[in-house]
Amino acid sequence: MQYDAIILAGGESSSELKKLAPYDNEALIFIGRYPMIFYVYKALTKSALIRNIVISGPVEALRNL
Repeated sequence: MQYDAIILAGGESSSELKKLAPYDNEALIFIGRYPMIFYVYKALTKSALIRNIVISGPVEALRNL
């Protein structure tokens, strides 16, 4: 299968971000009502050129979203 976009959601939060949010992964930090990764995903789905999206990151943490 060919992918048009890959979202890399595996970055560990900096020590400063960990003080503000209880997440080990920056992509899971909520901005408003949704985690950061959601906004990236929604932007990609709006593109007519993007059909297949892969999200790479901590499976259990992403599954809980």
